[in-house]
Formats: sequence, C-alpha cells, structure tokens
Amino acid sequence: MLPEIKNSKKREEPIKLFIDFNKSDNSLYDNLYIEDFKIVIKIPMGEKDNLPGHIKIERFSLVNEVFLTSY
Repeated sequence: MLPEIKNSKKREEPIKLFIDFNKSDNSLYDNLYIEDFKIVIKIPMGEKDNLPGHIKIERFSLVNEVFLTSY
C-alpha cells in the first residue's frame, strides 16, 4: 500500500524577478520584488543609467502594476 500524499502547495519564492518599462522616462528596469516587505528594487537597464544613484527602492503591489516579463 502506498503512503498518503498530502496536498502540498508550491513554495513561493521570496524574491521575484521581472522587467518593466517606465513610459515617463522611456527606460527599462530590472526589478527585484521582495514580497514579504512589498517593495521593489528597480535597477535601470541602460548603460548610462546603470549607476548606484539611479537604483530606486519603492513600495508597491504587483496587482496594480503592468510588467513586461518575469524570469
């Protein structure tokens, strides 16, 4: 007789990665979303913008945002 298999939920990753496009400044951002804290670290993907001072940390909800792709 086989052991009972419990219904297991897929484990959520603590950090989700995605790319978004900011229409106001025409920039692509590499985003690290930390769900436990509901914040995103936005790193510009352009060569001229990829400086430490250009990294943004924002509080946000994935439900209200449009993003290009997750990875």
